Amino acid sequence: MKKSSENPMIFVSYFCGIKGMVMAEWADDKLRVLASLERKVYVITSLYSVSNVQGDITYFRVPSLSWSDFKRESLEFKNRNNRLSFWHYMLLPYAYIFGKLYDLLTKKWINDGNPARWSWALTCLPIVIFIKFRYKCKKIFCTGGAAGAQLLGVLVSKLCAIKLYLEFQDPIIGAEIHRSFENEVSIIRLENYFINASSKTVYVTKEAAKSASKRHPELVNKIHGIYPGSWQFFLNQNEKKLNQLENFEFVHLGTLYGSRNLNNFFVALDQLVAEGFPNAENVKVKNLGSININPSSIYANRKEFKSVEILNRVDALRYCSRSDMLLLIQHSDARSFETIPYKTYDYFNLNMPIFGIVNNPELEEILTSLNHYCANSTSVDSIKNQIAKILTSKFGPAKISSTFVSPYNITEQFSQIIDE
Repeated sequence: MKKSSENPMIFVSYFCGIKGMVMAEWADDKLRVLASLERKVYVITSLYSVSNVQGDITYFRVPSLSWSDFKRESLEFKNRNNRLSFWHYMLLPYAYIFGKLYDLLTKKWINDGNPARWSWALTCLPIVIFIKFRYKCKKIFCTGGAAGAQLLGVLVSKLCAIKLYLEFQDPIIGAEIHRSFENEVSIIRLENYFINASSKTVYVTKEAAKSASKRHPELVNKIHGIYPGSWQFFLNQNEKKLNQLENFEFVHLGTLYGSRNLNNFFVALDQLVAEGFPNAENVKVKNLGSININPSSIYANRKEFKSVEILNRVDALRYCSRSDMLLLIQHSDARSFETIPYKTYDYFNLNMPIFGIVNNPELEEILTSLNHYCANSTSVDSIKNQIAKILTSKFGPAKISSTFVSPYNITEQFSQIIDE
């Protein structure tokens, strides 16, 4: 990627700098890349986002037009211990009048709390056009998260001569998103409109890009599958502590909820313990993050399990680096087919062994090609076999490899999107 402080670009993400939110971490990592390359960047983001990345970066925090979204954003802003400015209060009467009108006119098509944040694109539009002409920006990159970012990019590209790069962190047409036939047709048309307006549209798995190409064969030259990678924090590897030889510790980073859970893992582990498999009783499991499973105490009585309070990202990765193996868990339903958890790239950067309990052939192929361990999240037998293999390698003559190299450099991955 070309280093230049004289080649400014516009970067659009509804979420930036929000602790514990993967969509914000995703955007922040790309901004770190641009800052490291001394690139001048103008960031368009939501009212309650945080200016989290240092560099030649100017943030514009813009409220939504919708009154319901404006209220929600204002509340989030105050909850993050920020004081609303004088100009924010001056804006309230206009936000109320025009925001209420917007909500009234669009309530037939847009539900209250719609995650796309379409109205945000409308308030951002004049600001982005001003920035484009004032600072002679030739490129605009939009990522989400909230699809209002992509809509904003498309609107700007229709009004101005600018190269548009779109990235979808999740497919807007997913296997587990249930819609009426009419609604799905509308979304497919919208996706076609987005791709057609772009210079390049990026999906973050090969399978998602392949599905989009099938839906829009006439636009296949604009559709790309590019793995994002994540920022390398270069944690001090000397801080790793060795667990006692009689224990083997797995650590999972992130929230457990719905079908992304440890149920099948513990069923498999219990079977190994009951069968007297060597060292199965010495397995320990820690989760760094929330547990939103009913009942919430589902794992509390398990002596081998411990829930750790939520840490900031760097501290959480440092904590993970002290374990024996990282756990990567996907949903056991169809939503996993076209997605790869962003934490996967953080895991790769730690250069540690990973046990992936996944439901995605693409992710399974990546993990196994790098000598990590992999099991099907829907199969207790598959998980059981891999735990047995891991324990045999840990305590037997065939040791677990200690050499793992991250295959995705975020600077190189990002350059595939915006460098043309």
